[in-house]
Amino acid sequence: MCGLRDVGFQECPFTWTNGREGERVCSWLDICVSTTEWMTLFPWATVTHEECGVYDHCPVLLSLPKNSTEKKGVTNFEAMCNKDKRCEEIINEAWDEGDYILETLKLLAKIQRCRDRLARWNTHTFGQLRRRIREQKSHMNSLNEWGNSYEIKQDIKELNDLLEMEEIMWRQRSRVSWLKDDDKNTKKIHSRVPKEGA
Repeated sequence: MCGLRDVGFQECPFTWTNGREGERVCSWLDICVSTTEWMTLFPWATVTHEECGVYDHCPVLLSLPKNSTEKKGVTNFEAMCNKDKRCEEIINEAWDEGDYILETLKLLAKIQRCRDRLARWNTHTFGQLRRRIREQKSHMNSLNEWGNSYEIKQDIKELNDLLEMEEIMWRQRSRVSWLKDDDKNTKKIHSRVPKEGA
């Protein structure tokens, strides 16, 4: 019915008591339910039944363990990624996936997907920037001895592109105000989020 399922619970199974002395009756009446999509987003969610206190029903507490919502490393968007055409494609692909998720969770899921995909792509594409610069310089040194002018021009262009990316990376990391630059990705995300009252 409605695609809802029991989240389950830990510890005390009872959520209600008749409050009488002597023949005390306890029962499990209250239940925490969610959709499968929600459980996929929050697999570490736990439910506990708190103390009743003066009431006959126990509060049902839904918790997300702190370590389940925190990642070990913080992922920051590298401004140098804007120089690569693939960046916008990755954001579009991640943003347009997963339309099966409930409307209220769509934005959170889309942002998380973009973050994860960009982090993987960034590590793969830009993670070895210093090594790539070193290799390019070494390759250029060998071309200076034996290469033709076209190859040398191509290598100079590639080295300049790599050095520009490195400069952008260090400018961002030195807390220079790179956000003042035209951040097309943020504008794209804001343009897709519905305005209030629209």
